[in-house]
Amino acid sequence: MDGLCGAVHGYRLAVNEDAKKRPKSEVATAKTIGESLGRYAELAGKAVEELNAIGASAVPVGESARKSFVDKFTAARDAAANGKAKLEAAKAGDSKALDAAIEAMNAAQNAVMEAVDPVSPIAGSPELMAAAASAPKCKPTS
Repeated sequence: MDGLCGAVHGYRLAVNEDAKKRPKSEVATAKTIGESLGRYAELAGKAVEELNAIGASAVPVGESARKSFVDKFTAARDAAANGKAKLEAAKAGDSKALDAAIEAMNAAQNAVMEAVDPVSPIAGSPELMAAAASAPKCKPTS
């Protein structure tokens, strides 16, 4: 549970920290959208790696939760990476490519919109709930 919570909360905290570093208002340019897509792909990819590294859960509901998070973060990573690649391949000033990149950013964000609480998917398992209660990374800091 500590690994699952660490991956999910780690992604959320990293995205929030990244957002704090960006200007409050930023003009959407190919460069800024491309950088954002790259960062989303990187952070979602890290979450996928961490979730895969913990391996399959011995408890079926735990494995279902882990697999669901892997799928969500994989979709986010792929949407962001593909959007960034297409934007980089487009000609400078291609407004359709910029629109598609913004759509890719929305797709990446939507894929993980509900992936913020690693504990609720395992609520049906007293064993996993007990593990979550004692796992340090299952207690989010912000």
